Amino acid sequence: TLKVTDNENASSTDLVLVTVNLNQAPTANGGPDKTANDGDGNNIETLTLDGAGFDADGFVVSYEWSEGASVLGTQASLTHAFSVGSHTLTFKVTDNGGATTTDTVNVMVNPNQAPVANAGTDKTLTDNDGNGLESVILNGTLSFDPDGNIVSYEWGEGATLLGTGAILAINLAVGTHSINLTVTDNGGASSSDNV
Repeated sequence: TLKVTDNENASSTDLVLVTVNLNQAPTANGGPDKTANDGDGNNIETLTLDGAGFDADGFVVSYEWSEGASVLGTQASLTHAFSVGSHTLTFKVTDNGGATTTDTVNVMVNPNQAPVANAGTDKTLTDNDGNGLESVILNGTLSFDPDGNIVSYEWGEGATLLGTGAILAINLAVGTHSINLTVTDNGGASSSDNV
C-alpha cells in the first residue's frame, strides 16, 4: 500500500500487488541413447553427444556431463572416447537461480566382431589333359565383416601360403586338397573357412 499526504494533511492510498514466484528448474535433454561398434578393434570409440537446456524464467548458466563421479565435459555438446562396454551418463543443466535438472543418456560400445570367412563351395575337378595339374579359381568374396571391413585374405594349405586376395587362381595337383581361407578385419580380428 502506498499512502501519500499533502501539506493540507489530505491523504490518498493506492494498492499494488507484487507476486514473487519460486524459481522454476530448467529442462535438460541429453539426447537419445547411443550404440556404437568398435570396428577398428582398439577398444575405444569416439562419440559426440548433443545436449540441450532451456529455462522458462531465466537462463541456463552451465552444463555438465558426468559418468559417476567423473566430469567428462562442461559444454552442451560432448565429444568423448568411450571404452568398450556400457556407460550411463548424467547431463546436468543449471539456471541463473541455481536450480538444476538432469537427464540420463546410456552409451553402449560393442566390441569388435570377427569377420566371417567364406571360402566358397567344395569343388571336384577332372584332370582331362592328364598332366597331373588342374587350374581352379577360389572365391572368398562372400566373406564379410559385420562391423568394419576385411583388410586381408590369405589362402593356405597346411603351413604353405598359396596366395592372397579375395579371388585366387591356382594350379593344384591331382588329389584331395583342404585349402584354408583366413580373413582379417580392420580391427585385427580374423576367422577361417575351408574349401
